[in-house]
Amino acid sequence: MWPSLPEIQKIDIADQVSFIPCYPGLLFFDLEPHGPFHSDQELWDAVALNLDLPQHIWENLKKRLSKCEPYVLTHCDLNLGNIMIHEGKVSILDWEYAAFLPIWYEYVAASFGFTDLDVEWKKVAPGPLGRSWGGTWRC
Repeated sequence: MWPSLPEIQKIDIADQVSFIPCYPGLLFFDLEPHGPFHSDQELWDAVALNLDLPQHIWENLKKRLSKCEPYVLTHCDLNLGNIMIHEGKVSILDWEYAAFLPIWYEYVAASFGFTDLDVEWKKVAPGPLGRSWGGTWRC
């Protein structure tokens, strides 16, 4: 459907999505909306409000975090239950948590799994970005 939309409608949809607040549990630990964020500093300031860390530890952690920009349309719940395949064509379902988030967010979120199916998903979704982020999240 997306390829058949007129350019003006695609822009309108992107504009609407950019104002949807984000609810990602990976960055925030509540169900309150956050954002939209226009810079890495805005994002990290919002994340810091929910962390109980001494300032010097938070500053050290931020130095190890990858750059967030560009912010991209992110599904926020990409797992095997939300991927449909019909006659070899892939469709992504369940977009209610979609938001514009850091470029790395989708990979990091997809790498946290809680079922046996997620183990197989992680085997087929590795990449250089994920390996570098794995090291960041273990710090």
